[in-house]
Amino acid sequence: MPGCATGEEAYSIAILIREQMNALGQEWETQIFATDIDDQAIEKSSTGTFPDNIAADVTAERLQKFFVTDGKTYQISKSIREMVVFAVQSIIKDPPFSNVDLISCRNVLIYLEPALQKKIIPMFHYALKRAAFCCWAQRKPWESFTASSMPSITKAGCFDGEGMRPSHNGCRTSLRHCQ
Repeated sequence: MPGCATGEEAYSIAILIREQMNALGQEWETQIFATDIDDQAIEKSSTGTFPDNIAADVTAERLQKFFVTDGKTYQISKSIREMVVFAVQSIIKDPPFSNVDLISCRNVLIYLEPALQKKIIPMFHYALKRAAFCCWAQRKPWESFTASSMPSITKAGCFDGEGMRPSHNGCRTSLRHCQ
């Protein structure tokens, strides 16, 4: 998960995987690599601590199951934190992790110019196992982005070992949902 910032997406995916394991009564070896170029973001994300206002976005059931609170902050449970490895990485300069099942980069490509996107997508493709998926999004041209506005998504889709599979609402291929 490149461009993980403070870890919300990485922890969310870890929670979803844990919920699926619990529902099936199975245990899978799971390791999520969450990276960012900002070492301070990595330091913060590895603590798994969030302000109490996450209660507006996280269900009460998940808060109870996967977080510990002191009344002012919520910290993700140790079992979920242990599923995620945070590291400083530049997806532009550093080699990618390899042989991965999923790359979720929806929060990073939107901030890169199209020339960098074209350079990075093949590296992601190389990093994936043959039957793996990459969730991505492409924004409007760089000129339309301002620091005070959210970038607009113009395309979304996935690619796997067979190639690109664009979609208007993200990727929905068999049981693998990337959106």
